[in-house]
Amino acid sequence: MSKIADGSFLDQLARRIQADFGDDIGDIAVVLPTRRAALFLKESLAKTYKKTLWAPQMLSIQDFVRSLTNWQYPEQLALNFELYQVYKKAMRERHPGYNESFERFYAWGEMLLKDFDEVDKYLVDAEGLFSNIRDLRRIEMEFGLSENDAKALQRFWQSVHGLTATEEEEAISPIKKTFLDIWEVLGDVYKNFGQSLQAKSLAYDGIAYRQIVAQLREEKLKLPYRHVIFAGFNALSLAEQEMIRLMLEQQKAHIYWDVDVSYFPEKILQNQPNWQYGAISEEAGKFIRKLHPLWEAKGSRLIQHDMVAEEKEVILTGVALQTAQARLLGQLLADLPSDTDALRQHAIILADENLLFPVLYSLPETVENLNITMGFPLRQTHVYHLLFSITGLIRNQILGKDGKGLFSHIDLLQLLNSPYIKSIAPQLSEKKQQEIQEKNLLYVPREFLLEAASPPLYVHIFQPPASSAELVTYFAELFDLLLADAQSRDAQLEAEYIFQFFTLFNRFRDILAEFDETLSVRGFADIFREAIRKGKIPFEGEPLIGLQLMGILESRTLDFEHVYLLGANEGSLPDTSSGNSFIPYHLRKGFRMPTFEEKDAIFAYHFFRLIQRAKHVHLIYNSNSIDGGSTQEMSRYLQQLKLYQHLFPNMKLVERQYQIPAPFSKQPEIHIQRGIEVEQKFGLKYLSKGSRYLSATALTTFLACPIKFYFKYLAEVKEIESLEESMEAGTFGTVLHSSMEYLYRPFLGKTVQKEDFEALNKRIDAEIKKAFLEQNIAWDLQLQGKNYLYREVIQRLCKDILEQDEISAPFEILHLEDDSLFHTQLPLGQQSVKLNGLFDRVDRMPGTGYVRIVDYKTGKVDFGKTPHTVEDVFSAEKWERAQLGGLKEAFQGFLYAWLFDLKFPGNDIVMGYYTARKLQNGLVYLNAGEPIRQEQLQAFGAKLAELIGHISRADFPQSEQLSRCGYCAYREICGR
Repeated sequence: MSKIADGSFLDQLARRIQADFGDDIGDIAVVLPTRRAALFLKESLAKTYKKTLWAPQMLSIQDFVRSLTNWQYPEQLALNFELYQVYKKAMRERHPGYNESFERFYAWGEMLLKDFDEVDKYLVDAEGLFSNIRDLRRIEMEFGLSENDAKALQRFWQSVHGLTATEEEEAISPIKKTFLDIWEVLGDVYKNFGQSLQAKSLAYDGIAYRQIVAQLREEKLKLPYRHVIFAGFNALSLAEQEMIRLMLEQQKAHIYWDVDVSYFPEKILQNQPNWQYGAISEEAGKFIRKLHPLWEAKGSRLIQHDMVAEEKEVILTGVALQTAQARLLGQLLADLPSDTDALRQHAIILADENLLFPVLYSLPETVENLNITMGFPLRQTHVYHLLFSITGLIRNQILGKDGKGLFSHIDLLQLLNSPYIKSIAPQLSEKKQQEIQEKNLLYVPREFLLEAASPPLYVHIFQPPASSAELVTYFAELFDLLLADAQSRDAQLEAEYIFQFFTLFNRFRDILAEFDETLSVRGFADIFREAIRKGKIPFEGEPLIGLQLMGILESRTLDFEHVYLLGANEGSLPDTSSGNSFIPYHLRKGFRMPTFEEKDAIFAYHFFRLIQRAKHVHLIYNSNSIDGGSTQEMSRYLQQLKLYQHLFPNMKLVERQYQIPAPFSKQPEIHIQRGIEVEQKFGLKYLSKGSRYLSATALTTFLACPIKFYFKYLAEVKEIESLEESMEAGTFGTVLHSSMEYLYRPFLGKTVQKEDFEALNKRIDAEIKKAFLEQNIAWDLQLQGKNYLYREVIQRLCKDILEQDEISAPFEILHLEDDSLFHTQLPLGQQSVKLNGLFDRVDRMPGTGYVRIVDYKTGKVDFGKTPHTVEDVFSAEKWERAQLGGLKEAFQGFLYAWLFDLKFPGNDIVMGYYTARKLQNGLVYLNAGEPIRQEQLQAFGAKLAELIGHISRADFPQSEQLSRCGYCAYREICGR
């Protein structure tokens, strides 16, 4: 075992190559984890040899394996089509009626391709894996599983079956039956898929790995190299392990591991007599500790480093909010050296690749040379978002009753609001969005979107064909129009994006033509969207010059003195996203396939290897408890550094928090002062010559929060409107009110008898439908999901109200929703203020002679045990502190009774509320059902006049009761 040496891993590797092979290296191959590592190794070899000579062949592991075969490696989509043909044939042999389409197969076809690739790379006995075997003993005998593997497999089958064989035949669920049906054919699909590809000289990587291992075992593999050096690896698939083991045994290869002494217990290390703490990270050295002792005598070598003996500064910085990490990075890089050689010793590593653009925008202007290893993701461009919106529009369109296409308002508004549409037709885009909002159009005909002067690109976008066969031509013409538009604006970068997307589209089109599969419009849109989602444009530049920016996987084998690691949170480091698989956990364990435990160990190695030779390390993580809907935690590897820091006497570990400077610490209070402008607004709207009336809602709004009254009724700041795909609370109440009005409208001026309720109940559905249509909630297309449930609720409420009304029948209907009858004017100086009330229903009870004002409430009405007085409903203290429940309803009740008495004096008036939450209790009455007395009405009128006078002269402060601000439409303006 070699001694610990200085320099980067690749520099030390270059010296080892020189020591072992001298100058004769032109016919050897160096296999590395990444292609980027090969570029840096060339530089290290040049520094080591310092003369001209033939360099070795340097390849990534994937390129090395592929170079040993004569096969073609199709794109993923083409492989998926090939797999579908095989799968379809296998299913039809067992189930003659099977006719699943490719678009339904596509998503889990992707999953099967990944699983098949892993099956081959881990040399799994595919027949044993995919067999539908119920006899565990036979598994143990035929496939030689260990006790632990057999137990894992047993747990899997118990989770699938969970019943005895007899019980299963009788009671197995349809989902489990489908699962077992598919498993029955997977063995045949796997075998036939491989044979089908081989017959066409095609393969995926797993096939190549398995084939090379087989050739090495039979000593039939002819390497085009004199010797192979594997360097910088950590976790290896079983096929990679077997391939390297056999080449080592056949003296055709060496392998060099990049390790730190802290990964190993003392007995493995040489020249470390004082090391007595064991491994700092059980995970980081997991794979190397297993393989190196087995291969050491055959050519396995350690290139060691010692973090214990080295001085190192590690700064852990928590930053509130994700993108603020980039802002901090910009400050840290402000004093970077301008010297090119010094600059390349600085590397930005992104554990979370979503930070790429925030980082690019945060870099200081002094950074002139930047090498970005990560590709530019096309999904970050405006062109991608345009295509994404278009495919969404296409996939979700439906046919109306006339057979014409209708677009979902969700997809349509997203497209109309896209930067592209706004740039080519800004006024038309704004106009159509406004019309859709105002008319509450949930599904929009394409003709609605087009006008005579619409630009050609706009017209083309909103006229997608109704068949998938025509979509190929549609998108081809779309790219021509997009490219012409970009060129007319001299937008060269945008034109490059469009060209890249067009290239991806052409590949997609060629694959569709090759396999001649018929897709639905939705299927075409879904698969095309997936085809462009992963597209990237490589950044151009000199890779060995300047500041380095890369993802954590691209950093393998590379060493830097200054490391800035961003996104060091759980979920990113390690990446906890798990790709879908058809092979469950216990089955993976049973057949020794990788699980999340191996994935965590791989990331542990990447992390500790990244910092082991660095002198200065900034580990930056999001410290915000909630950001983007998920809890943020420091990465476990940072926690391990804190835990083990006492083992590293020369490592200075600093922990700190970075605070973003706030423009101000406290939101200033808003207080609208009385003035001429405010008085003019009030006068123009509500005084004698104005067109507005003060209502109960407006007056109680002032009592609860004066500034809200100002925003809503004087300044007329409109609340943000959105289309109601499913009913909002206000619309729900409106539909309920309208439904009851329509039910009782034929009885206006008549008496409702008990025998009338049978016919009234039969009309409920028809009247609800009329109310739905009145609110632009179309009955035929949108009566689904929540709207269906709301219809059911409104139907139930109408029946319950009728049931309660039947108990109190007979009664005479006097008024229904009359907005022109109950209004008046109160004197205010030389003018007067206009008030009105909209009564849901007024009826007369023949038995008592009372006039009953009825109001339908979808919310809660609770007057409590203490009767509300007129003084209560005008008390500023009670409104501010909300000391009494039902204040708003009580004020409304007194106002309605007062207005009715002005119009029709001399009646005994009771005010009752039907509350949706407690309809079974009947009407909830103000004054406990007692008629509102004349002295109460007179007192109310006097207090009302005082309130109106106060409003006309008042300032408009914010409410001190913050609990009211949670659902207020103006809370953003108020800063609440």
